[in-house]
Amino acid sequence: MADPDFRELVEKHTNMVYSVALRMLGNPHDAEDATQDTFLSAFKSLKSFRGQSSLSTWLYRIAVNSCLMRLRKEKK
Repeated sequence: MADPDFRELVEKHTNMVYSVALRMLGNPHDAEDATQDTFLSAFKSLKSFRGQSSLSTWLYRIAVNSCLMRLRKEKK
């Protein structure tokens, strides 16, 4: 079971992450997958978050990177 703090983070930031993904990918299904990838990456990297930026900025960057990786895979 996920950490309650992480669950709260997901609930608080899902809309922002999803809307970034939807704008970048243009497809609701792909945006949902990218949102899930974003939070999976964030969960794996949470211990390395140094707090030099806000949590939402950090998640935004992970979301953008997740979308860019998807777009690169589609080009191949």
